[in-house]
Amino acid sequence: MNKFNTALLAIGVALIIAACAPTTDNAEESRIQAPEGITTWNATVSGMPVTYRIVEVVIYNGEPYPGISLAATPVEGVCDFQVIAGWGRVANRGMSAEAQEQQQITSLAFQLGQCLGILRIDLESSGFEGLADYGRAWSKLYLERCGYRAQPLGWPVEDGECEVPAATEPKPSI
Repeated sequence: MNKFNTALLAIGVALIIAACAPTTDNAEESRIQAPEGITTWNATVSGMPVTYRIVEVVIYNGEPYPGISLAATPVEGVCDFQVIAGWGRVANRGMSAEAQEQQQITSLAFQLGQCLGILRIDLESSGFEGLADYGRAWSKLYLERCGYRAQPLGWPVEDGECEVPAATEPKPSI
């Protein structure tokens, strides 16, 4: 399997992982929501341009993926996030708002890590077992360094800044 097909497969797996956070209308709201009246914004994270777009349904390979709440794909050197409207009301029933936010930030960091892996790392010679392995390593390093802050990931909230990991910082586990 070539590098491009491996990357597409990993993105597909990440889409499935992101689906673990379905939206419900009766869930307790998280602070990690799209700002009212804003449907697109740009950020730079770890030197990489990131675009966030609020959408009604995630589109992947030209096909709608209902039930998927978050997806990030590299498009012409930019990490393009699609986030469904209402993502701030994610809930696995019985989850507190704090636990929901932690789940959201973990998902954002993992997806961003995968984009970094595709756009900034030669995964074949990196020692990582694939894109998901790199995404986990980058998000783990991010959470260790920054905690559950969304602002450093380019989300438009003021919850504190930190120095996010560079694309080259994560190391494969042995």
